[in-house]
Amino acid sequence: MPLEGEAQVLGTSKTTCFYMRHKLYHVASEIIGHQKLSGEVEIDTQYKSINLKGTRPQNMPRYSKKRGKQAAYRGISHHKVAIVCATDENDHMMMQVSGLGSESFDKYKANKDYFKDVEEFIPDSKASIQQFANYLEAVNNKIKTSPLEKRYLTDDGKSLGAVNEMMTEVSSMIQTTRGIGTRYIQGYLDFLLLKEQAKYTFKRKEMASEILRMMMDTEAFSNEMVRATPMPISLKEAYYEYRYGIFAE
Repeated sequence: MPLEGEAQVLGTSKTTCFYMRHKLYHVASEIIGHQKLSGEVEIDTQYKSINLKGTRPQNMPRYSKKRGKQAAYRGISHHKVAIVCATDENDHMMMQVSGLGSESFDKYKANKDYFKDVEEFIPDSKASIQQFANYLEAVNNKIKTSPLEKRYLTDDGKSLGAVNEMMTEVSSMIQTTRGIGTRYIQGYLDFLLLKEQAKYTFKRKEMASEILRMMMDTEAFSNEMVRATPMPISLKEAYYEYRYGIFAE
């Protein structure tokens, strides 16, 4: 729900709901961050526009955008946030903000700690995945490209269906919440994954209590820590060319 809706339901302020939400998301990040993907792994990268929601005018690195206005760059550019997405045969999942622009071997390698004993990757045909598969000594069972037809399966009939479903959930979440600030998007992603895993493990009526049980073993997270959440990308890399606001000379 948008914060306004949560505040109305709970009978509290929007600010209180904001801190409650991000404390919950921090817990989700702790839980998801300890998982390792292994065996057969679907992997791909999705891209989202940088969102500076909540940034004060004096801290802006660019002019404020009007909703619906065309972006300065079309397609994948340094104005897009790269999110590496993966899931394995045991329903372990990860979605990690991994910098700006197109996927690359360095972006995948930066997430190497999420993978252990990977036997086979199921990706698209990007060369960067081949490099990463070689690095982890895994088989790269890619979906080959064809100039004559769209292909969605590997030669032995495997697909990116689970990862594509995860990406669709992210797009739906962003639309439902009326946009997510890039500073906090990792928490949203981790909480989304925690809920998805709970669906596979618990009955619907048990989900809330089981997630609460998992939370009990994590560290406390203060309002000050929420406010100090770092930006997961380099705004200088994205916007220094504009010489505007915090990057004005």
